[in-house]
Amino acid sequence: MKKILFLIFAVIAFQNMAMADNSKKEVNDFIQKVANENKEPIKQLIAVATAARKGNTVAQCALGICFYSGKYGAADYKKAFTWFSKAAKKDFPEAQFFVGICYFYGRGVYKSTDQAMVWWNKAAKKGNQDAINILKIINK
Repeated sequence: MKKILFLIFAVIAFQNMAMADNSKKEVNDFIQKVANENKEPIKQLIAVATAARKGNTVAQCALGICFYSGKYGAADYKKAFTWFSKAAKKDFPEAQFFVGICYFYGRGVYKSTDQAMVWWNKAAKKGNQDAINILKIINK
């Protein structure tokens, strides 16, 4: 059962679905803009990190994704969770979804299905389709 849930969550987490809250599109657009403006990967990371440190919520979520995926080196789940949390606390639905993922798998934070559900519910209430889909599967 855990393997099936993992596969479902992995597919949902990383596919590019249209979202009512539009936060996934904002993150993807931001990352694309940074990539277009900075051809060197290190400059891309610096640009995202600079915007994130200045409080840009989209950049905070994007930086979390960079650390979570290991896009610019080895994955660092603790740093990913830190950046997702900053954006999630500002009610950014995509970040709330990823905070739930981190709690569910215990990546960068202690493992807690209860906390994952709390964050997925917050994201779902904001229209995050990934969170809505996970909650539908869990609540069947």
